[in-house]
Amino acid sequence: MKNRLILMFLGGTVLFMSLNSCRKDTKSNYEIIDSNFSIQMEVLPVYGSSEVENFIAWENVNEAGVWDKSSNHPNLNFNSKFQLKEQLEGNVSRFEGNLKSQTSENNFELFSVVPYNVNMGNDLRNMALYIPVNQVQKGESPDLLSKGYALGKTEVKSQEKDVEMKMDYALSALNFNIDFSNTILMNKHLEKITFSSEKAFVGGLIYDMVEDKIVKEPIGKNLTLTYVDKPNITGVNSGWIAIKPDDYSGENIKIEVTTKEGFVASFHFAINEAYKKGAAYTYEINLLELLTSGDAVLFEPMVDLSEKGTANSYIVMEEGKYKFIPTKGNSSEKPNGLQKVDWIWTTEENMVSNVKLEGGVVTFRYSGVKGNALIAGFNSANEIVWSWHIWGTDDPSRNLHYVNNDKYLLMDRNLGATSAAQDDVKAYGLYYQWGRKDPFMSSKVFGTKGKREESTGFTGATSSFIINPLYNRNFKSVANTTLTYGSEINYFIANPTTFISNTNASDGWANNSNLQELKIYENLWGYNSALGDNVKTIYDPCPVGFKVPSYDGDVWGNMSLQNSPVVTNIPEQPAGRLYTSIDGIQKGFYPAAGQRLHESGQLSYVGMLGSYWSSFSYFTSFMQGRALRMETPVGGTATIRTNIKVGTAYGASIRCACETK
Repeated sequence: MKNRLILMFLGGTVLFMSLNSCRKDTKSNYEIIDSNFSIQMEVLPVYGSSEVENFIAWENVNEAGVWDKSSNHPNLNFNSKFQLKEQLEGNVSRFEGNLKSQTSENNFELFSVVPYNVNMGNDLRNMALYIPVNQVQKGESPDLLSKGYALGKTEVKSQEKDVEMKMDYALSALNFNIDFSNTILMNKHLEKITFSSEKAFVGGLIYDMVEDKIVKEPIGKNLTLTYVDKPNITGVNSGWIAIKPDDYSGENIKIEVTTKEGFVASFHFAINEAYKKGAAYTYEINLLELLTSGDAVLFEPMVDLSEKGTANSYIVMEEGKYKFIPTKGNSSEKPNGLQKVDWIWTTEENMVSNVKLEGGVVTFRYSGVKGNALIAGFNSANEIVWSWHIWGTDDPSRNLHYVNNDKYLLMDRNLGATSAAQDDVKAYGLYYQWGRKDPFMSSKVFGTKGKREESTGFTGATSSFIINPLYNRNFKSVANTTLTYGSEINYFIANPTTFISNTNASDGWANNSNLQELKIYENLWGYNSALGDNVKTIYDPCPVGFKVPSYDGDVWGNMSLQNSPVVTNIPEQPAGRLYTSIDGIQKGFYPAAGQRLHESGQLSYVGMLGSYWSSFSYFTSFMQGRALRMETPVGGTATIRTNIKVGTAYGASIRCACETK
């Protein structure tokens, strides 16, 4: 006997089956067919507010189940599992498998569920079906059959060759289009959306296939839609879920959108309609409108900048909320009397905001704009007890290099620089007096080769900055002679924007000429002559994982005019020098950022000179530190000196080195 079965989904799938063999079951009192079937499934649209095509992703629906129930033997149910073999034209795919079915001159019925699960059982009146509480979104495809199922039955008459089976998608499909435009979630990565309701709508249920009804309701009230490809949020992102058809009028569903970065947007969505099976419902949600009206709440994760250690400088690269433990540099010691924190200067409007001391931790929001800022800690008398540099830049460790010894891996830019490009004034970075932890403002002039850019410090040539009017801690200079010897450290901690000057170009910022007494300051940046290296100290200005370089002869010893030529794209305005190793692998650009003079912190030699501190002190004749200095004077001889003595009252650049290789 040969029969042909045509099984059709209404609003779902068409199956074509061909019977081609039969046999007698010798152990039973009835005749059965044990047949090989070729089943073709054709996907038809799901209808709702609009036609939804291609809602089946065949790679996720690779099995179909078929049950046979005979009127002569109502308690005998046979089931067969069919495997996906190939996808044909359009929305048609072919399944193959074996069907065990009873034959007689009487009629019999076939029942089908797609997709098939072995846990469904064989009792047609108590089929164990499941609406997943964890559903998956890949791309923008609805893929509804992987999130639910289709049901159908048909009567097969004796000797009939072609049988049509009508199958319905048995659930309701919900499509949410969420517009994230102009919110902080833009350019984040969508991880999941969770749906919660007081009314059960997902989970396991018991279904009577004969009567076509649910006999035991699901109890699940939470559904998670996971985005497997973590799509970038660039505007409107879409998601599909499948739930039990029911009247949800008056239900207020809670929706939580979570990004890979840990942001969570939470809001409620009111439903005022009954959902029908085999139908799709589309909703448009504008998150900005909900946030503006207060109907949505946004949780913003806080990045812990001190997770891997503490420092006096912290790098921030992306907009968001940040926190750090307020300690004295890389120690675990908290500043004495710390009562509050706030920003005191910044290079960009609103670069840092909402600066707070919460539970012993400094928190703030970073706008994402590149720049520099200083956050200070205050005691009850509004005196500064410590301060921390916030450096908004690209990752300065992406292109580490070394010059003389691979033990000293160096950043690709100066400390405080927001660029590492040639011919960019933003590559100059900030200036530091030797031994001090707090920076002084950069230059806004580029490559002028001027001996003096300013007559007094922090005037016309200094890059723009904003002072917090609540504290009015402007940049200024005071003579070292106005300070009491031994009080200098406490002074520069309490006055991080004050440059300590000395009229003697060879000397330093301390008010003392007794070299033996000045020894108390020679290890401020941790140089240890016995070790030939330095250990990072609480006064080191470099970020976590970095430190001021050790003895400059070891770090830059083989730098020369030949391997470090002047580079510029602007005639007569040298940007700096580019070191390149013999093998061409190691490259490091050193801009001619100039320096701040010992007299009052005025900018000088911008475009003519690059001066870079090491941690090595040299208190033999004067209070001096060792530095790398590259000079390209006007009408003079260019030089590179890797071990020059410089008075600590100068303000120079710093190129931070890794603490460990």
